[in-house]
Amino acid sequence: MENKILFVGGNWDLNGGKESKIVDEFAKYLPNVIVYNGGDYNDLNKILESSINYDTVIWWANVLNELPKIRNVKDINYKTMLVSSKRNIDNKYSFQDLLQRSFALKSNLTIEFSKKNDLYSMKLFDPLGNVWYEGTNIKECAEELIDRLNFIKSITRESTISKEENNGALAWFFNMFKEEIYKSDSNPIMPVKEVFLNLVKEYASKFAEATFETKDVKRFLGNASFRCPKGFPSFRDGNFKGIVLSKNTKDGITKYELKLPTDRMFAAVHGDVKLHYTVYENQKLVMLDTLLPEDILTDGYQKELTTYKGVMVSKSHADRDMFKINLLNMLDK
Repeated sequence: MENKILFVGGNWDLNGGKESKIVDEFAKYLPNVIVYNGGDYNDLNKILESSINYDTVIWWANVLNELPKIRNVKDINYKTMLVSSKRNIDNKYSFQDLLQRSFALKSNLTIEFSKKNDLYSMKLFDPLGNVWYEGTNIKECAEELIDRLNFIKSITRESTISKEENNGALAWFFNMFKEEIYKSDSNPIMPVKEVFLNLVKEYASKFAEATFETKDVKRFLGNASFRCPKGFPSFRDGNFKGIVLSKNTKDGITKYELKLPTDRMFAAVHGDVKLHYTVYENQKLVMLDTLLPEDILTDGYQKELTTYKGVMVSKSHADRDMFKINLLNMLDK
């Protein structure tokens, strides 16, 4: 396949169908694209079968509810990049509903079409809830779509091997680099694989109910569930949290510091946990810069940490940290 795009949209029925102006406009900004914009419903299956010849398929075919849906692109070509769409003009569906649908279709990206002030508004997102474009400019949305598809296609996913599959040379190799860390005196009984997975499924349903409301939950959307809707939803509305560290009015760049909830003992030893982030107003972008205290958190990211009396201890200055912990415990008595 040579980066060819199959774009199927418009209305498909038994009376010849109808073209979509949005599809025509969108197609102007897509390279190397073959477009089927509306037509006879009976031709859809043949077009679907041709998707095996494309590495990207944008499937926006609108079929009447009384006719069987034809959209199982991934069953024909599981390697293709699939871009689906959903009309949500009356906001009938929540964002989580749309994510569930993306998972069901195995879409790599989805565009939601809604209406704002008589203009079609587009939201380009992936199944993890990351929004890559939101606005009314078709050209910008199409360009962002192509950029994101190119990025996804540039990634190689490496497979993993479970312990049951290989407990020999591979495990020995990685075990060479492990260091002895804090070891509890307790000896918990590890659940068997089946029991563990059943518990995960049970708790996932409860988490899903607690974090968002949607019908027919088939998969726990953990990554999406714990994003902005339950964290800092005001960020998306332009209400940024924390104190302003610097502001460049000319370039529209503002740096913030946000203090996060921190364990009392951890804060006393290492300092409060603070998030530094930058807002690029012109690009409508929020960039996470660093997380403080940087030394202990960087240690935790790059290597395993030890704990002393329930508090993380940095390997670079463990004696200093333990002295602080002992001193604080003495003062508490």
